Amino acid sequence: MEKEKGRKKRQKITNEIKIMIIEEKEKTKKSDYELADKYKVDRSTITKILAKKEKYLQDENSQPNKKRCRLQNGYYHLVEEALYKWVLLAKSASIILPYHVLKEKAMDFYQKLKSENIRIREGFEASDGWIKKFMNRFELDSKTFTGESESADRSQIEPFKEKFKTICEKYNPDDIYNCDETGLYFRLGPNKTVTLKNENCKGTKKDKSRVTILLTTNITGSRKIKPYVIGKSARPRCMKYTDFSTLPVKYTSNDSAWMTGDKWLKWLKWFDDQLTRPSLLLVDNCSAHVKSSQVEYKNLQIIYLPPNTTSLIQPMDAGIIKNFKSLYRKLLVSHWVQLFDSNKKLDPISIKKCIDFIDDAWHSMDQITIKRCWKNTGILPDFILDKLGDLSKSTVDFSSEKNFEYSLKKLREMDPNLDMEPQEYVDVDESCPVAYTPDDDEIIREVLVENKLKDVSNNAALSNSEEDEEDDEPEQEYVSNQMGYEAFLTFLKFLEQFNSVNSDDLRKIKDIYKKVDVEKLKKLKQITLFDLIKLNN
Repeated sequence: MEKEKGRKKRQKITNEIKIMIIEEKEKTKKSDYELADKYKVDRSTITKILAKKEKYLQDENSQPNKKRCRLQNGYYHLVEEALYKWVLLAKSASIILPYHVLKEKAMDFYQKLKSENIRIREGFEASDGWIKKFMNRFELDSKTFTGESESADRSQIEPFKEKFKTICEKYNPDDIYNCDETGLYFRLGPNKTVTLKNENCKGTKKDKSRVTILLTTNITGSRKIKPYVIGKSARPRCMKYTDFSTLPVKYTSNDSAWMTGDKWLKWLKWFDDQLTRPSLLLVDNCSAHVKSSQVEYKNLQIIYLPPNTTSLIQPMDAGIIKNFKSLYRKLLVSHWVQLFDSNKKLDPISIKKCIDFIDDAWHSMDQITIKRCWKNTGILPDFILDKLGDLSKSTVDFSSEKNFEYSLKKLREMDPNLDMEPQEYVDVDESCPVAYTPDDDEIIREVLVENKLKDVSNNAALSNSEEDEEDDEPEQEYVSNQMGYEAFLTFLKFLEQFNSVNSDDLRKIKDIYKKVDVEKLKKLKQITLFDLIKLNN
C-alpha cells in the first residue's frame, strides 16, 4: 500500500538535535509549527521534545553521547556511568587502557553496585560486544585503549568552539567567566637543591609547603573574583585572632590542601550568590569538578570544556595563571631582599603573608592581559572580540621585569645554590597537584547520588578538622583595644606628614575605625545592678 500523501516519513532524531530544538525555542521563541517545518518533523514531535526539555538538558550534562535517540537507560547504565567516570580519570593521567583492563573494571563496578543493595539485572559479563557498545554510547575513541594517546583531543575543539560561541550570544561579556585551580609552593625559593649552605638564607630553601588557589575572572577582566585558597590548617596559628571575613581571599582547608568535589560545590553556591545577573562559567574536567543535579543556581550556567583540551582553549591556561604566578614570585623575592637589606632573619613566610601576596598579585593583573588570554583561545564570537577594543597596547612592565631579575641576582649573591632562572622559577610548581582523585567507592557514590539512589551526605572526601593543625608558623600576637587605638593614632600622625594625603583620605580611615568601635561596644558585657553595687563598695 502506498504511503499517504503529505505524511512525513518517520525519522530518528538524535538527542543532539533535540537539544538544538530546545535552545532555538528559548532563544527565538519560534512556534512549534515553525520548528517542525525547519526540522522536517510533526508538530506533535516538537511539543513532546519541549515537554521533556529539563530531562534532555540534564542528559546533555551527564551523558556524553548525543547521537542517541532515546532518553531511557540500559540495563547496566549505572555500571556504564561509573566506568565512564573512571575512564576520564585514567585519560587525564595519560594511562593507556587495554580492553581487558576495561572489562575487569566494569566487573568491579558491577560487584560494588550489588554490594550496595542496588537493584540491577543479573548476568552481567562485560563481554567484547558490551565494551564496544559502551565505547560507542560514550563516544570513546579506540585510541584510548590501543596505546595511541594524545595529550589533547583536537578533534573536539572546533565543534566546542562553535557551540560556545552560540551560547555566548545570550550573555554580556562581563557575565562570562572562566575559573581554574593552580597549586602554589608558596615558600619555595629559586633553588634546585634541597638545602642551602648559607644558614642566613633558610627562609628561601626548598620548602614544599603548598596551597591550592582557584582563580576566576570574566572576559573583560572587570571582575576578578576573590581567590579561593585551600590550605592545610583550618585555623593557622598565624591567624589565631583573625576574623576570616576580613581576609582578601575566601579561605578553606583540608588535610592535603586539595580541591575536592564537596568544596567545589560549596564554592559554586558561594559564587552564584555573588552574581546579580545570569552568568556563564567555563570550567575544565578536573576530577574535583563534580556535577550535581540536586544543586540549583539562581544565576549561574556551567559549561564544561571537552576532556584533554584545557591547554589549548582554556583562558586561565592561556597565560592568566602564569602571569599571576610571575607576579607572586616577584613579591616573594622582593620580600626576601628587603629583609636581607635590613639585616633581618629570613624566616619562612607565613600562610597569612602568602595570602597577602596572593591578593596583591591578583589585584595587579591588568585587564588587557586577561582580555588577550581569552582572545588567544579562539573560543569567543566576533561580536565579543569587537567589544574588547584595541589589545595591541603593550602591558609589559619592563622595569618590574628588571627588578625581578635584579632581586634574583641579589639572592644568588647571598647563596650560589639559588640557581633558577626567572622563567624556570615562575614555572616551578606547574606539576603541583590541585585536586583529589576519587577512588572506586567514591565514584560509585557519585553515580548513585546523581541517579537519586543515595542521599547527598556531608562527608568530604578528605577530613577537614576544625581544630588547630600543628604547623611551624609563629602564633599571631593578640592586639588589645588599647594597643589598636594607640597604633591608630600613630598611623594618623604618620599620614599627616605627607602632602599627597588629603583630609578626605583621613576621614575614610577614621570611618573605618568607627566600625571597629561599634563592634567593640557590641562585645562589651552589659553591666548589671549587682555590678554597680560592687563598684560602689
